[in-house]
Amino acid sequence: MSKKKKKEKMLTDKGFQLFYGNLSTRRQLIRNIWVEVIGIVIFALAWMQGVMNQNILLLLLVIFTCSQAYQIGRNWLTWKEEKEKLEKQRRAQEKQEKVNHQKEQKDNL
Repeated sequence: MSKKKKKEKMLTDKGFQLFYGNLSTRRQLIRNIWVEVIGIVIFALAWMQGVMNQNILLLLLVIFTCSQAYQIGRNWLTWKEEKEKLEKQRRAQEKQEKVNHQKEQKDNL
């Protein structure tokens, strides 16, 4: 079995998973969205409390937001591709089942 197939089998789409790399693309996307929201809240609280220099805080916020936006965009595109691939496979399987069913009906006649 190839490494890619092994990895696809091991990915978690439900339940708890400690490591980010073991999550399915959909779960990675959801996790990244949550991290973005929580991060912005933390930055907002730090801004209001005056924890550090506002220029440094703003720079960190921009870097954080850009990196998260990249991750979210990449995961969303990958998830969409996987979703379309699965949909094509499902349609092909349904078509094959329909052809097999028609063959069976002809053979019974």
